Order: sequence, then structure tokens, then C-alpha cells
Amino acid sequence: MYGLVGLTLTCGVLAPGAQAAADAVPGTSTTPAATTEPQATTPVAKAEAEQSASSKARATKQPVPVPELTTETDTVTALPDGTMSLKRTVAPARTKKTGKWVDLDPTLKPSTDGKVRPISTTDDLVLGGGGDNMLASMTTGGRTLTLTWPTTLPRPVLDGAGALYPGVLPDVDLKVTAAEQGGFAHTLIVKTPDAARNPKLATLKLGTAGTGLTVAPEAGGALVAKDADGSRVFAAPVPQMWDSRTTAKTSTARTANAAPSAADVGEVPASELASTAQRPGARATHADLRTSVDKGSVTLSADTGLLTSPDTVFPVYIDPSWSRPAAMWGWVQSAYETTPGYGRTDYQPGIGYQRWRDRVGIERSFFRVSVDGLAGKDVLSASFNVKQVDSAMFSCTDSPQPVSLKAVSDTLTTSTNWNNQPSGASEWASGSFPGSNADAHCAPRLLDFSITDQIAARTHWSSVTFGLFGNETQSTSNNGFKRVSRTAADTFLSVSYNTPPNPPTNLRTDPAPVNGSGANNCGYIGRLNPDVGRLRLMADRNDLDGDDGDVWFALNEMNQGGREVWNSGWTSWGANGATANADVPSTNSSPAAPTAGASRAATADANPAGPTAATSPSTAPSPPSPASPAPTTP
Repeated sequence: MYGLVGLTLTCGVLAPGAQAAADAVPGTSTTPAATTEPQATTPVAKAEAEQSASSKARATKQPVPVPELTTETDTVTALPDGTMSLKRTVAPARTKKTGKWVDLDPTLKPSTDGKVRPISTTDDLVLGGGGDNMLASMTTGGRTLTLTWPTTLPRPVLDGAGALYPGVLPDVDLKVTAAEQGGFAHTLIVKTPDAARNPKLATLKLGTAGTGLTVAPEAGGALVAKDADGSRVFAAPVPQMWDSRTTAKTSTARTANAAPSAADVGEVPASELASTAQRPGARATHADLRTSVDKGSVTLSADTGLLTSPDTVFPVYIDPSWSRPAAMWGWVQSAYETTPGYGRTDYQPGIGYQRWRDRVGIERSFFRVSVDGLAGKDVLSASFNVKQVDSAMFSCTDSPQPVSLKAVSDTLTTSTNWNNQPSGASEWASGSFPGSNADAHCAPRLLDFSITDQIAARTHWSSVTFGLFGNETQSTSNNGFKRVSRTAADTFLSVSYNTPPNPPTNLRTDPAPVNGSGANNCGYIGRLNPDVGRLRLMADRNDLDGDDGDVWFALNEMNQGGREVWNSGWTSWGANGATANADVPSTNSSPAAPTAGASRAATADANPAGPTAATSPSTAPSPPSPASPAPTTP
């Protein structure tokens, strides 16, 4: 009789092409715009969806989307090497319409009921089609806010996300611009000085009606629509107005925190110079509007000094906007210390030192991204990506400018401004990037930051808040200023991951142990069958990704302190779900004194070890990494 030599069945799976997967750039596959597949909501359903897509990807040697895992922010793709690629946007990038996921698209189209609607937005938005006084209606979660115009509106002219209502007052047009999240901006375009003197323009009263909502004022002239619980459902930042000036006012001092002198301003990029209905130009004169709220209406009072000043350059733009507050990103400016950047429509979020506008200063952008659902995953690579849409540096290739990605405190809100911005910045990654500038014909480009180790160590977190910090040196030689996109699909986390396999099951030997007793209950290996002449170690396994792979078995003699007497090295397991086995050479199955032993097995996938299964406690060592040498014999 042979005493049971303590068995350590250590089984590991090494997915084919795992190293190539770790080096691949995740999130580059194409996901269909719509799918009718059911949503996977439980861990089991998600694992089954991943396994099915992974099997197809390996069979076809092509990336395969996993539509069951698609959400407003997420797309997941199975890659041929057995890994998964996740692309997670900071803000919702798609919505469901008639059971299908569609990408957000604020392009406006006429509806059969005579109204105007965007193709797809996160929240429902309806604009007036003319012929009555309806301006816009926003709906989220069964709560609706409707705004009406003082008079009947003309039929709008549609252009992309914009609806232009001409002649709402003499020489005054109204442009309404839809946002992809379901908000909108309504901008009056005042074309002439005579139009600016119209008393109906100085004080404009809009009707409000809310289903489950009440409109109220906030500090500084901002507006909010709250539900019965007092929660902010829709919000409007302090409305602004600006003119079309493109030259500096010699009598106007430039201001900023620790700003340079008035002469230390540098050349203004053409892309920053012109005013539009969306934002003021760098030299534009601008002012805030006053607001007041009555039952069923809000009143907007324009700055009459700006409207009637001889220095004003027309057209003048008057721009209130509404959106649903969601603290997924923020933008702060030292030149506007108490003004929240969220909800601002005047420019895209900035990074670094801005030195051209009427008020110069440092700008920073912040983003909160979820890491929920990554717990238990092996993160092979991760990067944070944001699209640069404009820059002070004209060159498309030369003189790349620095940007740092820093983890900051999770204090981001829709009220975040320069004075209460997130703190505790810790740099996670940095890089230098060339320009993106329409004036120099430089296309937008992704700013990508590798953060694999940091995300891998924080998969148990719910979210991470990042800050983008540029060159903040305040001088005319600083051309590091950049602007980034506020479009949801342009800011995202990419993660390539692998799901560790389940612990192995049904650990056993042939011959089987006999006469087990006590806490360990391992028994002893009986006399070997002389016709077989070997001891076979066996275990079953199942990989959630459906990967095939390799296996490691080891034999330990427990009455020698768990001394390893033999191991198989990493050898092919074969197909997922199969039984793995390894034959111990007879020279390593020598008689031993009866002793309590243990058998255990561990699986691994794409290199890292997975959970361990054991028949009883064991002091045997863990298996080496899959890069270990061939089997050894002591």
C-alpha cells in the first residue's frame, strides 16, 4: 500500500494569444448602432453572453460585439484571443428606442404631429413646429418641463441640431439648439442697433409649465426645476449675452487671477475670435442676464448697457440654456472663480492657460467615470481617452504640448467652479500632444493616457474622478492651451480584460484514496494496478470566457511538510469543460508512511491564477506563472 502522498492539483489555464491581447489597444472594434438582443442583468447572464461571443470570436477569428452587455455608456466586444474589450463613456452615448440601442444624434427632424424632435437623445426633447407659442418641452422619468414663447412662433428652418425661428421680433431671430443629452439652448440673435432698442427685448417673459416640477431661482440668476422631493431635475446656468467684437477694447483692462499685464496677451487664434450663436468670441463684450421667477413664468432681463452701447458690435446673442444636471464632467476657470462650467454653452471645456479672451486665466477639466463591474476581472490594459478639438498650437505635428491626467477627490458636482474644484490631485499619467486647430487644418485627435496598473488596483471602486491639467505657466510664450469635446462618445475609458475561470471541480485520483477519516478525510492510495502502473491526477474545470488553455498538476508529500515531489509543468488542457489529467511517473510514486494529505487545484486564465479548490487544507505551494520551465523532478 502506498500512503497518500499529499496531492496538490494545481490547474492553470493560459489562454492562447494572451500576451498579444495584453499588448493590444482595446476599444477599437465597431459596435452596431442598434440591437434587439435582450439585456443581461445578472452575473450568470452576463457570463453566458461573454462566453457565447468569445466562442464565436475564436471560431471566426473576428471581433464579436456582446449586445447583451450594451448600456447607455458601455459596449463590450469579444476578441479572437479570448479577451474582452470594454469601451465606457463618461456620459451616456446611446439610448434605447423601440427596444433597440441607437447612438445619440441631436439632428432635428420634423414629426408627423407638426413638432420638431431630435433623432435620438438621452431625455425626450420636443421643439415647437411653428404656428403656436410652444418653444420646447423636456421629459425625463415622467417629469416634464415646457417653455412657451410670448407670441406665436414661425415655422423653423432646420439645420443639423439647430432650429432657426426667423423674425420673432423685428430684426431678431431665435435659434434653438438641441443637445445630445436632451437639453437645449435658445439664443436670440439681435441683428441691428434698432432691434436692440426694442423694449420687448429688454424684458422677455417665457411661460413655464411643469408636470411634477416647480421652477425656482438659484444663486446668481441660475434657474432650476425641482420635483416634489426637492431634487434638481432640470437646470439652467446663469444666462449670458455677448456681442460680435473681434478687436480689443483699449480702455478695458484684462482680468484674471495673477494675470499678466494687459499688453501680455499674445496673438488670438482665429478659431477663438469669431462670435457665434453657440459662444462668444475672444474679444466679445459679454454680460449676464437677470432672471426672476413667477408662477407659470420666468423673466429674462437683458443688460441694456450692452444692447445700446455705441461700442457694441452686432449681431448680439442672448443665450439661456436648459439641461438635466448630471455630475459626470466639470470645467473650471480661474477667470470666473464662482461660475460653474457645467452647462456652459459658450465654449468646449479647456485645459491649461488661456491667454486671449477678455478675461484670461487657467482652465481645468474634470471627468467622473464608472469602474463598476470590473471587480474580479483581470485587467490586461486600460486607458482614458478624450478628444482634443482645438488648441493654441497651430502645428499638426511639431511642438507637442504637455497634459497630465490626475486622480482627484470625488467631489465633482454641477456646481463645481474654480473656488470649489476637486482637490488631492495625484498624477496617474501624462503625455505631450500636437495641436488640433481648424485654422491650421489639424483634425481633432485623441489624447490617450495609459492607466493599466491604476485601474487594475481599483476594480473594487465604483468610480474614479479625473482632472486634465495642461501647461499653466502664465506667459505669452505658453501655447499649451487645449479644448476638448463635450460630446459623450469622445470621452471614454477603454479596458481589455479577462474573466478568471471558475475553481476546478471533482478533484480525484486513479486509483482513488481509501479509508479516509478525520478532518482531512484524504485516506490513502491503495496498491497501484500493475496493468496500469501509474497514479493519475484529475480535475474538471469551466472557464467563463470559454477559453481552452493549459494545466499544471503537482504532487506533494504531506508528511514531509508539503514537499513537492513532482509537477507536470504547464501542459495543454484541451477544450473548455473537459477533464484534465496527468500521470505521475512511477519513480515519483514511491512508498511512503501513511499520512494525512490534501488535494487542491487552482485555475488560471491569461496568466494570473484564479480561485483555488481543495479537498482539505494544504501547505503545498502555489503554482508558478505560466512562463515556468518544463516539469521538474527533485
